Amino acid sequence: MQYICPSCNTNAYSITSLKKHFRKSHLSKCEICNYVSKNVVHHYRRLALQGDEKHLVLWYLSTNLKDSEIKVELKKRAVYLLRRNYIAEEVVIS
Repeated sequence: MQYICPSCNTNAYSITSLKKHFRKSHLSKCEICNYVSKNVVHHYRRLALQGDEKHLVLWYLSTNLKDSEIKVELKKRAVYLLRRNYIAEEVVIS
């Protein structure tokens, strides 16, 4: 199973490798609303906590989301959204 980066369509073989790619490549500009900052994690967090699912996925990819119960629930939702919306189609070679 491959995951697709929501910002640049790069394929990753696991959520962990997708998170590493995202942290390395996409923390200066929000590709959803073009917000620019040295680090957009706080922007992702603010909008994720307001219920924006696209920003929730980006927040999940950009941080560890440990500790509180709220973050655990948000993490579960983000993983669900990643698996529902960002899995690459498998190509069958015949």
